[in-house]
Amino acid sequence: TQLLPGYHPLDKAYDYFKMDSLRIWDPSEIARVKSAIKQALTTKALPNLYFKVPPDDFAPVEVKQGEILITHQAEIRITVVFPKSDKGEMLSGEVLLLVKIVAAAPENLDPLATNAFQQWYVKSAQIVRGLPVPQS
Repeated sequence: TQLLPGYHPLDKAYDYFKMDSLRIWDPSEIARVKSAIKQALTTKALPNLYFKVPPDDFAPVEVKQGEILITHQAEIRITVVFPKSDKGEMLSGEVLLLVKIVAAAPENLDPLATNAFQQWYVKSAQIVRGLPVPQS
């Protein structure tokens, strides 16, 4: 199938997310966390992915180069498998990923137009932080 420029097939969902500035609690675990992110974004795992975009009436808005840009915060929860240091057993833990999503539309968009919603698209998605979720 032919895809529009800038789009990836669903089995390449991982490619949508930039992680250049990803920070986590222990920099030595960055490769393990990135590997878990890639696994969580496979087509088999996507239906079970916890992905939340809380409503934000005060999301930052700017106009640049003929586009309206709105920045939203999102959360993704994944499971990461860690080796246990003393016995070599494998442990798993949840990690909450904080994501910055920028949605864009043409600057001259008429919000009352019947196709206004279809004019919006995700310009970028960047995973910026990974936080361990305390086990209860």
